[in-house]
Amino acid sequence: MPSSQHHHYHHLISFLCFSLPLHLIHLILLASQCEPATAAAATTRTRHLFRQVQSYQVLQRHWETNTAWVELLDGKQHELKVGGPYTVDDAQHVMVGDLWILAGQSNMEGYAFFDHHHQELESSYVFQSNESWGIVPASQPVHYLATSPRLVHHTLPDPTVADPTVLFDRGASLGPSFAHHYHQALDVPVGLIPCAHGGVTLQQWMKQPLDDANTTLYGAMLDTIRLVGGSVTGVLWYQGESDAVQLPLAQQYQHQFTQWLDQLRLDLPDTDCVFIFAQIGRTISTNTNDDADRGWTLVRQAQLDVFQQQRSLWRMALVSTLDATMDDYIHLSANSLRNVGRRMADAAVHLMKKDQQQQHWPLLSATGMTMLHLPYDNGRCWRHLLRLDFQHSSVASWLHKEEDNDRRIMGFTIHDSLRTDAPLDIIYSARVNANRHQIDLYLTDDGYQQLAQQEKGRFVLWYGYGKNPQCNLVTTDNQAALAFGPLSINVTPLPSNG
Repeated sequence: MPSSQHHHYHHLISFLCFSLPLHLIHLILLASQCEPATAAAATTRTRHLFRQVQSYQVLQRHWETNTAWVELLDGKQHELKVGGPYTVDDAQHVMVGDLWILAGQSNMEGYAFFDHHHQELESSYVFQSNESWGIVPASQPVHYLATSPRLVHHTLPDPTVADPTVLFDRGASLGPSFAHHYHQALDVPVGLIPCAHGGVTLQQWMKQPLDDANTTLYGAMLDTIRLVGGSVTGVLWYQGESDAVQLPLAQQYQHQFTQWLDQLRLDLPDTDCVFIFAQIGRTISTNTNDDADRGWTLVRQAQLDVFQQQRSLWRMALVSTLDATMDDYIHLSANSLRNVGRRMADAAVHLMKKDQQQQHWPLLSATGMTMLHLPYDNGRCWRHLLRLDFQHSSVASWLHKEEDNDRRIMGFTIHDSLRTDAPLDIIYSARVNANRHQIDLYLTDDGYQQLAQQEKGRFVLWYGYGKNPQCNLVTTDNQAALAFGPLSINVTPLPSNG
């Protein structure tokens, strides 16, 4: 721009600053900073050119430039930096940030009773079930499936569709907590894209031969991504309970979940999307059939195995829900959903930081186990323990229960691999080791003798076995240990006195 024109232009801007509302001034100033689009620039921003922007919409940022491009009704294009709010034509409260899909079943949908924790979110919005943008409600559900135009949400059973009035009392979800902690850590607004549906199996989430955007969950999710601009930062996934209660489905969960993830990775528009999922928690039921324990254990084990196999293929994290409190036989409480949302946000922040994109999310399951014998009474007696090694982040360690007014670490059980009945009652204490990165399981003397008398490898260790395990092993940065097992116990003899 010639200097004389530049001088007169800024006089015009100064005049407008006294004549127009602040939100319109902001967009005019942004336009003044934009150079005419070159062919190269147009190529860079093709995927992030938003037209017909709605109020409260979150525009997915381009990760390299931290911007999004909009085209106004007059055809002019402008680059908006991360943040906001902006006014774009008639659309107000427009933000530039990261879009996150919420997918899975009811614990992702949110079916907790509302409590008195109402957290207003000023920089995060939701693409509502009626497919218009709005605010993230503090005391209302993020999913409102009864308002969805998609047939699939009205043909698959869901209590909130059968009776929408239930949402006056329950419907709290992990979404607002995730958005709050994510924005707080990265200063990037969040757009939540609810796609979950209660009570569905993984098979009902699989891509179908004719994957109709109106009649299938998978097709509806992909079409929703198209509607919000064609690009998202990642997917939050919480599913598996409906498969855990049916042993045949639990037995094929690992294979199906691997197939589903492979397909999703092909269909997502961005190759560097983030996938964060929850390992299922527990259920309270009167079913005493061992198949129930096996089913829940198999699904958790499958989720852990798939995480280990796929974490090198894309940015992925697995978070635990084993320590959650419940609002009924299978649904997490509002407080626990907030906690899971925070854990997912912490994982997302870890994976989104550019200097850590090559660093995997820590695997919070045991990576090794050693049997030790500690002498006392001048070597005449022994204490027997199993020492577990874990992978931690550089700063986290296990939370001492003595500091948390809870002296018992719970959730570890030893089983006879040849039997399917109750575990052996031989662990009398589970403690955080002095280095705070290992866990020591102390065994009764009779228990050690029982292990030593059987063939090698017969007994195995689990953490979080069964349909309703009581688990509370948590790190100082609020990540809970994943359910894991079976770990074969290598029984060692007592050291010789000589």
